[in-house]
Amino acid sequence: MSELSNFRDAEDKLRALCDENDLNYVINFDRYPLKLTIRPADEAQMSVFTDQPEGGRAPVFLTFCFVGGELQYYTKRLSISEQLFNQIKNLYRKMHFAYLQYFHHQVVVNGLLPEIAHFAPSADALDATEIEGNGEDEGASEE
Repeated sequence: MSELSNFRDAEDKLRALCDENDLNYVINFDRYPLKLTIRPADEAQMSVFTDQPEGGRAPVFLTFCFVGGELQYYTKRLSISEQLFNQIKNLYRKMHFAYLQYFHHQVVVNGLLPEIAHFAPSADALDATEIEGNGEDEGASEE
């Protein structure tokens, strides 16, 4: 399945990028929205990025997620280059959309579409001219 292989390809690239930069990542598949969290790989690196509070370590992370269709990120004391940030962001974007495509495919194949989907017309119900169209807006009037 191409959706799953697209996801795995992007995850392999993310894993390699994190390894090169002494970072770890976690993807939460058990909650919505799907989030990617990046953290330093070891304690020594954490101390470089944080002012540690007495008696414990301060959290250090960078989290990406889509909220309302917009890519958002949250960071706490993790400093990385703009280039690395953009590489991680773009890989997350690819992974997120591949995951959504895979998830949707599984829902359709397993007959788990919610009731709301039954109200939408099927492609068979549409006239062929509506699907193909000629690119002109027939109902528009010129003023």
